[in-house]
Amino acid sequence: MQMGRSAVAAGQDYVQKNLGGLIPISVLKHHFNVSNSYVMNKLRILLFPWRHKPCCPSFRSAFQVSSRDSGITASKALAVVLMDFMFVKLGCYFLNISGSINQILDLLAYDGYKFVGVIITLIAGLLGFGRSLYIVTFAYSFFATAFFLLRSLRSMVLPDASATATPVNPSQRSRRVTFLFLVAVTQIVYMGVLVRV
Repeated sequence: MQMGRSAVAAGQDYVQKNLGGLIPISVLKHHFNVSNSYVMNKLRILLFPWRHKPCCPSFRSAFQVSSRDSGITASKALAVVLMDFMFVKLGCYFLNISGSINQILDLLAYDGYKFVGVIITLIAGLLGFGRSLYIVTFAYSFFATAFFLLRSLRSMVLPDASATATPVNPSQRSRRVTFLFLVAVTQIVYMGVLVRV
């Protein structure tokens, strides 16, 4: 027990010394505070976001995917996440939406939520019930993800007047609302690319 405690303490000390200057550990802690109930709650919110109060290609068996296809798939997924992230960051820059390191981490986390809908769509396709179930599942997953992002990014894009030093004028608000809807609608493109096997 003592040896285990000293190893954990040494690991924490190493991380604090080497990464503490680059990324404040206190900012990251809430991103890694995950339990089974948290995951189930998050999945429920992602699949049925309107119930939460705010805050077809041919399919192969999943076991017959070659390592080359897996490298290609991982690269495609990384490219989609980076494109989505850059689109949102550029929009925030041009619309003068200020942010912090915590906002960047939140945006990266929001980028990953589209994979829940992609995985569910792929599972629906693998079940072999036909193209119509696949299309319905994809459409539902897209709308659920878009709705979730609209609600989640709203506080960042359209902050309350009391939360900002400078209020948002009506023309800025209109551009920000349009940007928010563009972010939500572009998810159909990103998810469409990801579900293609």
